[in-house]
Amino acid sequence: GGFIYERLRLRKRARRIGLESLPPQDLVRLARQLGFYDELLRLLARYRIERVRTQTPREFAQSLAYLPPHAYDLVHRLTDLYYQIRYGGSELNGQRRGKVRKAIDEVEQILRASVRRPY
Repeated sequence: GGFIYERLRLRKRARRIGLESLPPQDLVRLARQLGFYDELLRLLARYRIERVRTQTPREFAQSLAYLPPHAYDLVHRLTDLYYQIRYGGSELNGQRRGKVRKAIDEVEQILRASVRRPY
């Protein structure tokens, strides 16, 4: 049961971040590695900032110029990491995970302090 639940969870994540057309073995691996990007998208969505399916991750990041400068920079850095993992063969190791977690937390703190309020 747990195995099936995990697979379904990863498939949903893959769909949200645009990986659904990949072969199953790549889909699962990248869905795990790119979980941080899904988390970032879900965080932004709570503040009514959503990516249009036709936008690439980079186009989406560039469209957020209205965010406070530090949040904008962090989103760009996380998007660059997305591309390094998705297309460049990089992997998210333990040390990098900690930095990514911190960056996402910082984006959340900045958004919480800004004028926008979550749903």
